[in-house]
Amino acid sequence: GHARKIGGEFVSYADDFVIMLRPGRGLQALAALRSICERLSLTLNEEKTRLADAVREGFQFLGFAVRKVRNPKTGKQYPRVTPAPKNEQKVRDTLRKITHRKRGGRPVDRIVTEMNQVLRGWGGYFLFGNPQMSMARINHFAEQRLRKWLMRRRQKRGPGYKHYPTRRLYGELGLYRLPTARPIYTANA
Repeated sequence: GHARKIGGEFVSYADDFVIMLRPGRGLQALAALRSICERLSLTLNEEKTRLADAVREGFQFLGFAVRKVRNPKTGKQYPRVTPAPKNEQKVRDTLRKITHRKRGGRPVDRIVTEMNQVLRGWGGYFLFGNPQMSMARINHFAEQRLRKWLMRRRQKRGPGYKHYPTRRLYGELGLYRLPTARPIYTANA
C-alpha cells in the first residue's frame, strides 16, 4: 500500500524494483523507501538507486531501456521499452566468440546451432516492448559474422554476399532470424 500512499506504481522482480511517480514526488518516495528498508533491516544499494526523469533520460530495468517518447503520428506519449544497449553489446560479443577465427575447424551446422541458441534466447527475452530495430541490428550482425566465418573457413576474401546471400544463410544453413515485426495477437472468441 505504500505506492498508493505516495501516488505511484511499484514494479519489482526479485530484489530489483522501480517506483514510477508523477514529477516532483521522487524525493518523498526515496525518503519513504529508505525508512521502510531501515525498518526491515535492509540496505538500499546507493550506487543503483537514483531519481530519473523518464521523459528526458529514461532508465534501465532488467536489461530493458525504458523511456517516454512522443508518437510522431498521434502526438501522444507512450513508454518505449527496448533492449538496453549494454545487452545488445553482450549478444554481439557472444556471437563474436562463437564465430571466432580459432573455431574455423568446427562443422558449420554446429556453429549455426550455437548461434541459434543465443539468438533464440536473447530474442525470446527481449520480445516484449519495442525491440524491432534492435532485433534488426542483431540479425544483420549475425549474418555478417556468419558470412565472415564461412569465408575465412574457405580461405576466401571479401564480405561473402555472393557466396552466402541472405536467403542461403536462413534457408539452407538454418540461421535463426529474430522477428522484426510486431506480432499480431488475435482474440479467440
